[in-house]
Amino acid sequence: MDLSYSMKDDKEKLSQLGDLLADRMRSITKNFRLGFGSFIDKKVMPFVDPRKEKQKEVDRAQISGNLDAPEGGFDAVMQAITCNDSIGWRERSRKMIVFSTDAGFHFAGDGRLADALPDISTAVGVLANDSSNIVTLIEEEYGRIAEKIIMVDDANPSMGLKLSYRSKCMDGRTLMDTNVCDGVKVGDEVEFEVTLEALHCVQQRDFELHVGPSGMEEVLLLDVHVICDCDCEREANPDEIVSGQFCECDNFNCPRHDRLLCGGHGDCVCGTCQCLPGFTGPACECPISQETCIAPNGKVCGGHGECICGKCHCFTDEDGSRYSGPYCDICPTCPSKCVEYKPCVMCQQWGTGPYNETKCAECPFVVIPVEELPQLNVSDSDSWNECQVVINWKKKNE
Repeated sequence: MDLSYSMKDDKEKLSQLGDLLADRMRSITKNFRLGFGSFIDKKVMPFVDPRKEKQKEVDRAQISGNLDAPEGGFDAVMQAITCNDSIGWRERSRKMIVFSTDAGFHFAGDGRLADALPDISTAVGVLANDSSNIVTLIEEEYGRIAEKIIMVDDANPSMGLKLSYRSKCMDGRTLMDTNVCDGVKVGDEVEFEVTLEALHCVQQRDFELHVGPSGMEEVLLLDVHVICDCDCEREANPDEIVSGQFCECDNFNCPRHDRLLCGGHGDCVCGTCQCLPGFTGPACECPISQETCIAPNGKVCGGHGECICGKCHCFTDEDGSRYSGPYCDICPTCPSKCVEYKPCVMCQQWGTGPYNETKCAECPFVVIPVEELPQLNVSDSDSWNECQVVINWKKKNE
């Protein structure tokens, strides 16, 4: 309280209303303490038990005069807030300071009034001329303070833990991300949903957290043990192993080929096949070597295909001829060699056929008649002029 001389009548009224204020507070809460402090170069008095002691302290307070209008009220408020031991604040309780004055305040000379001062949101009313309404003002403001529930905890970033709060507050319908509920009346129940999350692992694994409403004695004690190393489950098959920091890996869920894990040519590591040398592919199903694609003529896929993953994929020639078979050596759509070579054979061997002398000279091969046919790779036969003609041929480089 400002004990400048202009506050003399207010001090007397406050002293007279001491019992009424104590009775009114006791109707709100049974566990409370009242204290009285003043400013004009005097320390804030310690808290005392209610009623008589407070009234005596108010009566003994001396009124004084100031040489200037502004008062040191904010200095007194700061001391009352920060000097916990001297004042006797309880650690967990609702705290309310009633600041009573009829004058302005001192502020830094190098600051501006609009910028230098914090927002004083606890100014709740104006005293009557004789301060007779002070009990009502205190009661109403305490009620507003008690209507707000703020959930707090003592977790800090160094723990690697995060607590988040959700509540439906009083409407009971919408679950919102908040740790504050307003408008709570005596007898109302408010539920909070608290989520504890381990953001990362720190060296310490065991913590003790306190969660509860601000200014209240009731707290929830949490013994927290952070598990950073997972004890992965064991499979029925001893050869099947689950592993990884979060048990996210195993050695049995990999692609298969021919019913074999990783085609029998690799190891399953965390869902991926790691192939043995000489194999590739998602299931290690593809040999890198082309040995399985070599045709009897010594060429890869007989020269009519491409070796992909150990198997021949046959081409289709420009004339539409299509090759097939394990080595692309079968061509059902290719024309008969007897039909293809007949004009050149007839003109070279007998001087007959559709080719003239010039065209015959352009034939890409020379016919060699023999008494007995050697065993060559391929042959064909046809009947020409009532004669059975058998042609054996050998391709260049075969």
